[in-house]
Amino acid sequence: MLPFDQFELKVTKDRRIFCVRAQGYAPDHGADSEVWKQALISLLSEKYGLRHPSQVESMSRLKSVGDDYYFGTVDRTAYLNIYEKNLFTLEYYDGNLRSIYYDEQESKSKKNEADKKAALRKGGL
Repeated sequence: MLPFDQFELKVTKDRRIFCVRAQGYAPDHGADSEVWKQALISLLSEKYGLRHPSQVESMSRLKSVGDDYYFGTVDRTAYLNIYEKNLFTLEYYDGNLRSIYYDEQESKSKKNEADKKAALRKGGL
């Protein structure tokens, strides 16, 4: 059974993934739990490179419980939190694509607001 049972995927308007979140619980298998934990950390380290969090990342997160690991670059970060050997949270985000997404959402909100005002003006005539 995979440890991640909750997934969230966020995409930009043109379907580019900018955020992936996975959370889950892996049954405690004693010494094997530590082996699986180290295997996951090693895999992410090999693929993306283990690093220390930036000052901004450290300040933007609430103090977490458990062990935190940061992989990749500041703009493309994979963040892993492991609590009690078997509670996992893994997040990936692309800072540039996230900015594009927020800009899209702001534009969409402004358009919706303008459409509402236009409808009210039209209905009030």
